[in-house]
Amino acid sequence: MDALEFLSKVTPGKQHSRLTPFLADITLLRQHGCTLEQVCEFLATNNVKISVAGLSKFIKTKRNER
Repeated sequence: MDALEFLSKVTPGKQHSRLTPFLADITLLRQHGCTLEQVCEFLATNNVKISVAGLSKFIKTKRNER
């Protein structure tokens, strides 16, 4: 079986960011003027560790998906 045959038999899973469940919260915090550092602190209180650069990239990606 080659890769194309395999793909015809399965549906590839979507990759989800660990930040996706927090998208509404991230958006709300940013709309109320929180810095990226503050949003990272909020996420850390929810056991999600991410760098400011990683958070910035996530936000830009989600903004471009709209």
